[in-house]
Amino acid sequence: IPKKYADLLNPKFNNQIVMTDPRSSSSAHTHIWFLTKFLADAAGEPPYGWSFYKELRKLNAKYVASHGTIRAMVQTGERPLGIQMLNDAMMSIKKGEPASFVLAQEGSPAEISAASLVKGSRNPNEAKAFLDFLLTEQGQELMVKLGGMVPVRTDTAFKFPDGRGVADVKLVAVDLAYITPAKREEHMQKFHEIMR
Repeated sequence: IPKKYADLLNPKFNNQIVMTDPRSSSSAHTHIWFLTKFLADAAGEPPYGWSFYKELRKLNAKYVASHGTIRAMVQTGERPLGIQMLNDAMMSIKKGEPASFVLAQEGSPAEISAASLVKGSRNPNEAKAFLDFLLTEQGQELMVKLGGMVPVRTDTAFKFPDGRGVADVKLVAVDLAYITPAKREEHMQKFHEIMR
């Protein structure tokens, strides 16, 4: 089992890796930032930076439209290694699917999920009450149970499937300036130049 992102570049993983396509999955941009910018700055290129994706291309990594497709391909063994968001892996494990997960030694990008109140909505008081509920201990517990999310409240009981707590792993805050719409367009073009 790979322990670091660089381990995925081993030729023994030829035809075994699946990940999301940045044209259809916004979370793919989080991984692009993490691999091409954060890890390249921290550990160098190669193995990171865009050279990481060039090596994945040599291994015939497959990219798909959604994390649900990754889950299905991992579950059937068609592509046993999926680069995906933590909550998807946690839900697979929770459902008893034949899956495990690895939080890479270099760290894992922490993607933020948002909930908001739309200006001019028909039921703003009810919407605000729901948003307030999401931040309660009970709301956070439901986010963990039903969505595989890591809670934002530190008083909410939470363990990763391997038994570690949030303080025991390296979660890396995403540089939002690197995943702006203009940067995303640039990254999609570069990604597809390499991966086609």
